[in-house]
Amino acid sequence: MHRRVLPAVAFMMSVCACPGVLTAQVVRSNDPNPALWQATPDAVALGGVASGFLGVERNDLVGSWLASGGLRWFGGVLHASYGQSSASNATSRNYALGYARRLTEADGGIFGTFGTGVDFTAAYQSGATWAGDARAVRMALPLSVRWGSPSGFSFSPYIAPYAEYGHATMLDWRGCGAPSCPFASGLRAGSTLSAGLGFGGNLTLGRLGFTIGAMGVPQGLVKYVNGRWLSSAGVTLRF
Repeated sequence: MHRRVLPAVAFMMSVCACPGVLTAQVVRSNDPNPALWQATPDAVALGGVASGFLGVERNDLVGSWLASGGLRWFGGVLHASYGQSSASNATSRNYALGYARRLTEADGGIFGTFGTGVDFTAAYQSGATWAGDARAVRMALPLSVRWGSPSGFSFSPYIAPYAEYGHATMLDWRGCGAPSCPFASGLRAGSTLSAGLGFGGNLTLGRLGFTIGAMGVPQGLVKYVNGRWLSSAGVTLRF
């Protein structure tokens, strides 16, 4: 099973990341890529169970929304999403495809069920002139504890270290390294590379799931979201 899943993940990563490697002019470390809108891992990586799901999500990007769906595949869930945002009076569209699954699980008795998961996502953003058709891949490894039954009522807080790589066109802030700096040298295309931490929680009530969380890079977020962590909240219907 793992032999079939890993080549598929590697293929999605190569399709999304390789153009950035070939065309990059400058590498921006610690900058989050604007193509990655979703700030929470898939519930399956937190121990959720479902044959599939449909969901909607909002994040703190201006006027943005995401519609998502997924189906059970090789022990995990193959998920896809589409979103739109009207930030800066310009409509941008987001497309993402990914795979998530639970890796390990251990019963801690009254302390809950501890586990680790993985969520891989490849995303592409079009339409936003400042982002330059951004594209990126991200691998998150959520560590969670669950109280309750994943098929009934449960709550699962988590932390999720992650790494991402991609390509985008960004404002090149020289001198002070912040959007408030008056000495911007204009747009510059390049690769983005960062690692950070996500955190949040997932609540299940029968077939309904509610997830809220955030992801960010402590020193890099000023380039895109004015120093805030990118956060999102959503609801899913499992079947």
